[in-house]
Amino acid sequence: GAGTGIGLAAAEQFIQEGIAHVVVAVRKERGAELLHHLHSVVEHVKSKSKVTFVRLDLASLESVEAFAKSFAE
Repeated sequence: GAGTGIGLAAAEQFIQEGIAHVVVAVRKERGAELLHHLHSVVEHVKSKSKVTFVRLDLASLESVEAFAKSFAE
């Protein structure tokens, strides 16, 4: 996921490079804090990236299936 570590670093780099649409998969409890952080990155680098958050808990097969289904649509 993009909540910490390499996933977060990748999301920040995509925003800095101006990738048009960055999809960020996170668990619910990290969402609000991460949303604020990544939107501040967008503003700081004056990026035109659109950041979309999708709920995903990799420890739950049900969550993974729901994410895959919503992402495919």
